[in-house]
Amino acid sequence: MRGPAPKHTAVVFLVVMKKVKPAFPRALAVVLFGTVLVYGLGLHDGGVAIVGEVPSGLPTPQVPVLDADVMRRRSPLRFSIVR
Repeated sequence: MRGPAPKHTAVVFLVVMKKVKPAFPRALAVVLFGTVLVYGLGLHDGGVAIVGEVPSGLPTPQVPVLDADVMRRRSPLRFSIVR
């Protein structure tokens, strides 16, 4: 039988640390531990997907396309937003 999945371990860690030490940066600790684990065990070479190159800066602003078909499909949404 295999052990708990990493995502379950991370969730348990987040919940337990919230009770034990609320001011501790739990999410940051999970990300750092996962990063060290992937590189330390060489999991990125074994098929574990990692984030590639992250683009720097902001994307260029664009004017949204106002297509009649898109507007018609999204028109029911405007009624769901009104209180």
